[in-house]
Amino acid sequence: MTPGRYIPNNTPLHRLDPRVKIVSVACLITAVFGTRFFFAALPMIPILLGLGRLAQIPYLALWKSLWPVLPFLAITSLLNAFLTPGQSIGLFSYKIEAITVEGIYRGLQISTRLCAVVLIVALLTMTTSPLELSDGLQALFRPFCYLYLPVNEFALALTIALRFVPTLFDEADRLHKAQIARGADFSGKGLGGIAKWLPLLVPLFVSAFSRADRLAISLELRGYQENSTRTHFRPLSLTRYDALVLFGVLFLMLCAL
Repeated sequence: MTPGRYIPNNTPLHRLDPRVKIVSVACLITAVFGTRFFFAALPMIPILLGLGRLAQIPYLALWKSLWPVLPFLAITSLLNAFLTPGQSIGLFSYKIEAITVEGIYRGLQISTRLCAVVLIVALLTMTTSPLELSDGLQALFRPFCYLYLPVNEFALALTIALRFVPTLFDEADRLHKAQIARGADFSGKGLGGIAKWLPLLVPLFVSAFSRADRLAISLELRGYQENSTRTHFRPLSLTRYDALVLFGVLFLMLCAL
């Protein structure tokens, strides 16, 4: 499963209005980074896991969304442990002058907050289809149309990106398996190892540009025009449930701040 890919279902999180989800994500991220409490994000991680369980999202999918950022979190924790001034840590009655207690706490704080942010964004993308996400952003950014900003084009570009990034991952996986089945060897280090990936990258880029060209032709044949007013097959409408969730998240953010 591609990390962050939409998982269709009929759960309370899936039924939320996309505008409420986007505003809630912004509020939760603000609460995570805006509070002065040292481990503010620590209790939020089990809450996010519980929300993932409520949305019937496998824990493996959430773990895969965290997996790419783990090396970055490890490097961040190490740099903070060595570079933050403070009291030297003592292990087995010996003091390690290079590592400080404040640095360890700061590294854990930053890593916990980043993990919470990744889980928040993963829950958004896994419970909201790309089309709903695009409609929600377009509705939220609609006031910027009065400033002559291309909101509709931005929403279209975002929809295309969200729609075809997982497709490119699948295409790369198929090409990789096809090359291995034909005896290709992708092992190696340095420039030699990079050169072995060229038989995979070249057809992937060719496929991506070909897909983009077909998409552009399809848009033109369907009469797509810039800066035109469009209707929606399913208009967005707020319910009492959406309003209750939104006020609850806003209250949580204010309490955290």
